[in-house]
Amino acid sequence: MVKPSPFLLLVALIFISILANAPTGTAVTCSDVNIHLFSCLSYVTGGGNVPSACCSGLKTLVDLAKTKLDRQTACSCLKSLAANASDDQIQRTATIPVICGVQIPFIISRDVDCSKVIFYFVQFYFFWLNFVTEMARSSLFFQLLSLVFIWILANTSRQSEASSSLTCDDVETNLVSCLSYVNGGGKVPSSCCIGVKNLLNLAKTRNDRRIACSCVKSLAVKATNDQLKRAQTIPKSCGLIIPFAISRDVDCSK
Repeated sequence: MVKPSPFLLLVALIFISILANAPTGTAVTCSDVNIHLFSCLSYVTGGGNVPSACCSGLKTLVDLAKTKLDRQTACSCLKSLAANASDDQIQRTATIPVICGVQIPFIISRDVDCSKVIFYFVQFYFFWLNFVTEMARSSLFFQLLSLVFIWILANTSRQSEASSSLTCDDVETNLVSCLSYVNGGGKVPSSCCIGVKNLLNLAKTRNDRRIACSCVKSLAVKATNDQLKRAQTIPKSCGLIIPFAISRDVDCSK
């Protein structure tokens, strides 16, 4: 197997660096955020079911926020709205991405740090792939450079996946719609089951599951006996199996 030359590696790295640091103007404004999320207001203010138009608007907004600056702008706009919302309204808002099955690169909160939103390097891959599709047919150089770039991206992605892990913010965001049942009983909301299922899908590694266990354990320590008993019934009510017990003394290392 022929190893890519240091020159090609250098060119690929330079290309990534230029692309990552290229100045771009923001395309998303607070008006865009308000327009696309307007149909979510009925759910945020009064509860019930999340309208399909709300999910469509959220998905459109995520698609529009292509750059890091766009996502920071969207985050700041939502943060300013959260500052004027009640706790119940914020809790319902936080459940919308989970219910809609849309991942957003920040937490909906009054104190979220919008400077730390996720920047998706996979966008570089698709940009580069479209570029070399036209060029590679006539140039062996671009074919080799494309392979080098994909190899670098694949290894970077694996390193990023290995270093990233679930956080307690992820756990709380996905389980926030379970609070009404844990606190007051009644019927387990469908949005709670969706959140638990989504959390299980996010906890793909053993380390992720340990973190989720520790976060739930820390919540259990603060709960009353009645709240803890209701929390323990949620997985069964949702028809889900979780890899640890909901308890104050569970050993999360196992």
